Amino acid sequence: MNTSNTGVTEQLMISQIMLPYLLPFFILPLLGIIINFFLPKNNGKNFGLAPWIIFISLQAVMLGISAYLHFDFLPALKLTFAAGFKWNWLPSLGIYFDVGIDGLASTFLFFSSLTFLLISLFLGKWFVQEKGRVYLNSFYVVILSVNGTFLSQNLILFYLFWELVLLPILVMVAVYGHKDYRAALMKFFIFTFAGSVAMLSAFIALAVLNYQHFGFWEFDFTSLGRVMALSTPTSVFFMVAFFISFAIKGHVFPFHTWLPQLYEKSPLPVIFLITGVLFNMGAYGFLRFFPNYFLWPMTQTAWGDFFSYLGAFGVVYGAWVALAQTDARRMLAYLSVSHMGYFVMAIFAKNGFALYGSLIQTCVHGLVAVSLLAIFVPLINSETKSEASSSYLLSQWRGLAAKYPWFTTFAFISTMAALALPGTHGFAGEFSILFGSFQEKVGPTLVALVGVVLGALVLLKMFQQLFWGASSEGTSEKNMVVSFSKRYLLAAAISVILTIAIGIYPQPWFAPGQTGLLKFVNTLNLTQR
Repeated sequence: MNTSNTGVTEQLMISQIMLPYLLPFFILPLLGIIINFFLPKNNGKNFGLAPWIIFISLQAVMLGISAYLHFDFLPALKLTFAAGFKWNWLPSLGIYFDVGIDGLASTFLFFSSLTFLLISLFLGKWFVQEKGRVYLNSFYVVILSVNGTFLSQNLILFYLFWELVLLPILVMVAVYGHKDYRAALMKFFIFTFAGSVAMLSAFIALAVLNYQHFGFWEFDFTSLGRVMALSTPTSVFFMVAFFISFAIKGHVFPFHTWLPQLYEKSPLPVIFLITGVLFNMGAYGFLRFFPNYFLWPMTQTAWGDFFSYLGAFGVVYGAWVALAQTDARRMLAYLSVSHMGYFVMAIFAKNGFALYGSLIQTCVHGLVAVSLLAIFVPLINSETKSEASSSYLLSQWRGLAAKYPWFTTFAFISTMAALALPGTHGFAGEFSILFGSFQEKVGPTLVALVGVVLGALVLLKMFQQLFWGASSEGTSEKNMVVSFSKRYLLAAAISVILTIAIGIYPQPWFAPGQTGLLKFVNTLNLTQR
């Protein structure tokens, strides 16, 4: 009894401590939107540097708090529960504003904050354009949605933040989208709406089953564990429903078909957010729910093998199709599909090493994708190019290495990180996934190895066509005038430092998230004895 009271008292004390640490992740994006509405235009045309400076300042505060929680606060406490606070909302239905942070959430929160900061540095000019207010407000809503998704401890609250991210994406594509964007936007909406229906149906069924068997309405994460224990068919139903929802958001093969078309019709800043946000949200959903709540159907039914092969074929398919693309946007879209295949394969490998690799790969994916996309920022902003479809054709840019050696170095390091070269942050995750998967599921791993080779060919082809070779007619030396802002140079330097630092010594960057996955690994070891 004393132990129970001590535990309750500890949680109450932690809740009071965590309030000032977690509230800024919700208040600061809203504050940024309010400030942005009152900023006057500079000479009636643009907003000057004020919106960008405010955004950088607010994002830096959130990054600082997330870094403190990730590297210092949570490791020192060594908690066995998510530290946060809980406010009544609709308590009779089991719905609360319940937010908390553990090792897994802090890892995603820190890396997403870091990714957002890099995006704002690479894309500084977009914050001062005449339509910059729309992009900036949409960016703030994206940040709010991502923060809320990672911190939510109630399923309904999780669902609301999960769906909120779709609104700014739809707005940005509608405002900034290229010609004939409506078909791509409609396809994106249909897919995401189907995923929303699957998730909401699962949550409602979960609450009904919880009420029927335990006598009360509950949408807490723990209620999912209680319902999963009822029967294997029940757990399989929820696993499939959750998989469809997370797979659509994370563009898992074969639920990815909305992505290449949306990439093609979206401007580069919108592609930055789609790549850096939706992949991470889908991956977080998998890591948050599947290892903890779907252990039984994953290990004791054939579904685990099915999803493992699905992920492996996704690796090969994405890389194979990317190899045939001439438009850089579509090429990078299919590469992202291929990378998500590794992640799915790792989740269902039933191996702790592969699972840890999936965490690393997910968190660095945003950094890798931002670095690759950043290669095209100075190209589409050059003196002779506008952001038209031709700007992304690889054949339009040749011989850049001769004129811009430092830019070539940055692009080379970014390409090698995406290729998972040893010493870069892309290597630790991909190697862990393949090594762990091979121990448990040889067949899917061998299939995925084909995708490794194809993916390398894609990235080397892109780099070779952009930076080497003679200039074509449309890209004579006098036409290839590329400029780089100081913000871009700073972001490129930070990106290179992170690539090498995480690649050489990844353990401290992901230790809190690894601790959050130990419970699953220990349980998995018991089931396999």
